[in-house]
Amino acid sequence: MNPQVVTHDAKKEEENMATTIPELNKIAIRIPPFWPEKPTLWFCQIESQFELNKIVQDTTKYWYLVSQLDMKFAQEVEDIITQPPQDNKYNTIKNELVKRISTSKHQNVQKLLEQQEIGDRTPTQHLRYLRSLAGNTVTDEFLKVVWLNCLPTDMQNILLAQEDSNLNKIAQIADKLKENTFKTKYKQ
Repeated sequence: MNPQVVTHDAKKEEENMATTIPELNKIAIRIPPFWPEKPTLWFCQIESQFELNKIVQDTTKYWYLVSQLDMKFAQEVEDIITQPPQDNKYNTIKNELVKRISTSKHQNVQKLLEQQEIGDRTPTQHLRYLRSLAGNTVTDEFLKVVWLNCLPTDMQNILLAQEDSNLNKIAQIADKLKENTFKTKYKQ
């Protein structure tokens, strides 16, 4: 028996097996802990991981999701985990988690109306935070009033003079004012 022929036949057999038996690879994806404050954003992150790792199977997505849920949140969808639907498992649990965990628009507007502290955020960061609370439920004019009330009085007076500017532009000006105030304060 010629050794080259055996080698050639072995290679051919290996190629045939590769085309008939799908190769199973374990894919490790990084899913962050569940964010109950922003479940929709959390799902965007998960789905980007699925996309990057070419995970398209509904069942695979479902089990990745279930495996990452903390007990507190798994209990919220226990009925779906213990008796998963036959089809569309991932979207079913996703939609129910968002529905059951998300704060309602009413709760977000209520939170918006409460005095929100700017804390260590820049004015533009705080405006984005308020916008995320408000969603599309309030106008920019209303949001401007709420946002301005979170800023120091001297800054409010300067920004109120910017009547013709849009809210994003005013927020950028506020950032510069805050930055200059910080530089002046700590320069001495």
